[in-house]
Parts: sequence; structure tokens; C-alpha cells
Amino acid sequence: MILICLAKYNDTADPDAPEPLTARILKQVDVHCLVARGTQGDPIDLEVALFEWGEAKEPFAVYGQVAASDVATWWKRYYPQIVSQNIRMFLGADTEVNAGLQSTLISDPGHFWHFNNGITVVCREIKTKMLGGRSKDSGFFNCYDVRIVNGAQTAGSIAAALDRKPEAVDKARVHVRFIAVGDEASDTLGNSITKATNTQNRINRQDFVALDPEQQRLRTELSIEGIVYNYKSGEGTIRDPKTSDIDEATVALACASSELSHSTQAKREIGKLWEDTSKAPYKALFNPSVSGIKLWQDICLMRQIDKALQHKLKDVEGRDSGYLIHGNRLIAHMVFQRLPAALVNGAAPLPADIEVQIEKLVGEVYDDLTAQANEMYPQAYLAQLFKNQTKLAAITKAIAASKAPAAVMPSLNSRPMGSDAAADE
Repeated sequence: MILICLAKYNDTADPDAPEPLTARILKQVDVHCLVARGTQGDPIDLEVALFEWGEAKEPFAVYGQVAASDVATWWKRYYPQIVSQNIRMFLGADTEVNAGLQSTLISDPGHFWHFNNGITVVCREIKTKMLGGRSKDSGFFNCYDVRIVNGAQTAGSIAAALDRKPEAVDKARVHVRFIAVGDEASDTLGNSITKATNTQNRINRQDFVALDPEQQRLRTELSIEGIVYNYKSGEGTIRDPKTSDIDEATVALACASSELSHSTQAKREIGKLWEDTSKAPYKALFNPSVSGIKLWQDICLMRQIDKALQHKLKDVEGRDSGYLIHGNRLIAHMVFQRLPAALVNGAAPLPADIEVQIEKLVGEVYDDLTAQANEMYPQAYLAQLFKNQTKLAAITKAIAASKAPAAVMPSLNSRPMGSDAAADE
């Protein structure tokens, strides 16, 4: 049908048209990529003026001094997209380090270049402009698809200082290097540069999670559904019906996991779940099999469980309340295991009465847990008990055994024919 329409149109088209009409058939994956690209914004292209500059090869790079006011312009025009590949967003102008950067810039702009580590930028391509010749005193370059991968705090602080004292920023320069890493197929090189240039800074384990492409994939899938997923430091921890973050997502996936150790670790130290993004436990939680829909559904279920725990907390006191406070992750894990798999996997939508169902399950799990734990570890300090993997495994095993159907013991009358005779002999 498409070919027939093309032939009919081209037969009757304007003979002066530069070329005939053509068609391209898009697969579902092509459409998804187009939508995903739209959520990330258009590539950022910059015309850069470098002073006292130099260059390197394999990969090609240029470096030198940039007017601090130019950096502020990039920031104000393109933030947050310009730091989309950085492991952290801007942490704010009032943090101790960033406040110090601004103070230095405002009080001693002439020495800012000497005191600051500078900014690292990766880009798809760098082209030299011949305007002004090839003098090393100054050079002009077109940099395409740029991303700041190190120095987000410096760039953000410069922009903040510009608002406070623009005349000081106009006098300052900052060291910037631009590295051409090629197209999207070379993202591995860009990620390696990002990681290497940030290892000397004070960062959290969560910051390196930002390099995992699975996190960007989940953000893209969720953004298509109208949900905001923040996984970088500085992006905020807003949690509402359309917003979540990496901490909440990790806890939800850990509790939804069939592996008890994941929820225990989420209670003991969540950062351990992000320690190495190349292997378990991180890979057991965040991997290609986890869709954006599954992640969001688990988050919604986790929110319902937390709500039910808070509601029940109003009815208990003393040691009983400790089971809800310190045992919240274990209770959540046990509730997830009792839910239909289709709900946890995101294969079925949440029913209208899910809040009632969760309230009922939380009550049942609480009763089972308190009864078994009080019998097995009556003197245990609850804050430590719920971080002890061995004891929690024993408790959950005992609860499962108590819920299993009782084994039917064979009666004397059920013995095989001839067994009595054999016994009498």
C-alpha cells in the first residue's frame, strides 16, 4: 500500500521538486528511541573561546582558560541538561564547598584559575575555527553535544557568583578541557572519563550509580509515563504521586526481592546495595529485566506498606511498637512475598482495594512476626535483631514452617498388605 501511494504521488508530483517522496518504515524500537531522545532534549553545541590553549590527540582534546562569565552563560542556558552525564547535579550554592568557591571567586577573581581544579567536558566532536589564526594565545572551537562530567559544582558556583557580583566574575578565568569521545557508541569512554575524574572527590556510593545506563533507561521509561525519577545527588528527594528517587526505588526493589538479604541490607546500610554496580546485590535489583512499570508499581506498593505500618503504630506501644519501627523492612519483605506475583512484577494493575489488602497483610505479618520472634529471641534488642541476617532467616523459616500444611502421618491400617506378617515373623 505504501509503495502504491508513493508511486502515485511521485507520478503526479511537481516536476521541479528536487527529489521524489520517500518513505521510511519505523519499528516499535525506533519510535521508542525517538520519544526517549525527546525526553533528553536537543544536543548542546557551544562556540568556545580558549585562552592559552593546548591540544591532545587520541582522543582529540583541547584545553585552556575560559572566561568564567562564559561558563555562567552555559550554566544558565543549559542546566540541568549540560550535566546530564555527570554523577551529581549541582548540590546548591549554600553547601560548604560551593560557598567557598563563590567566596574565592568574588574576593580574588584573578587567582580563581590557580585555586580551582577546573571543569572537564566531553563532546561528540570538536572543530577548530580558523578565526584569529592558530595562535596559542587564543583559539576558537565549535564543540558539539557537550556534557560537563566533572566540575558541576564549580560551574554552578560560578553562575551563583555571577548573580551576586558580576564584575568579579568578569575578571576570572577557569581551566576547562574538552574531550571528543565520538557518538553514542563511545559512551563507554565518556563514562570512564566521568568515573576517573571524580574518584579524587568526596562522593557517595550512590553517585557512581548515576553511570549505570540502567538508571537512565528507567528514567526514560518512567518519563514517558509522566513520572519523574531522580537518581543523581542534588536532584532532590521529592516524593509525590508522580515523583520518586533512587533511595526509595532501591528500598522498594530490595523488599520486593525474594532474597531476604536484600531487605536486611536495606535496613542495615542501603549504600552497600550500590557498592559495585557490576555485580550483585546491585545487579540483582537493577537489571534489564526490571521495567519502569515494575519499578513504579513496587514503589507504590512500598508506599502502601509504609502507610499501613504508620497506621498500625498508633495502636501499639512499648516493645510491640519496636517491631513496626525496627522491623519495617522485614515486614515489607514478607508482605511482598504474600502478594500475587503479577502485582509485584507490574504485570497487573493495582486493584482498587489495594490499600485494604495491604492493611490486612501487614496485620497478619505483624502477628506472625511478633509471636515467632518473642518465642525465639525474647531478650533480643530489636534495633540489632532486624539487622541480623542469620536470625531473621531463622525467624522467617520458622514462620513459613508454621504456615505449611501439616504432614499426614500414615496410620497402622495403611501399611502395605503382608507387612504385619513380616513383622510377626
